[in-house]
Amino acid sequence: MLLLLSACSVSHEQKLLQEAADIHNTALLIAEALEATLKQNIIPPDSASAILTAIEAWENNLVEVPGNEHHHDHEGHNHSHERVNVTAEEMLQLQVELKYRIQQIKKRVDAITNQK
Repeated sequence: MLLLLSACSVSHEQKLLQEAADIHNTALLIAEALEATLKQNIIPPDSASAILTAIEAWENNLVEVPGNEHHHDHEGHNHSHERVNVTAEEMLQLQVELKYRIQQIKKRVDAITNQK
């Protein structure tokens, strides 16, 4: 019985980590799209500079999901690959928060580009 509970716990943790990895990867795609938008020079330079600074700060706060370390291109991404001692559930919540933050930056960009 104890072995079964242990196996269920590992499986549940793996599912949470996979969900966290999916959210992390989606957030990275949003950041890459934002950076591509900035390179198009359709945003005023002062706004583009502020947004780029916000993206860089966001990237510096990224935490890699265990097992997902090499699933994306590292060019331009300065996040840490050091192991963070959190539970799978905490890792999921962390990734949700990080995705929310990059979505807020995206909203700023969308508001600027929609004004044109």
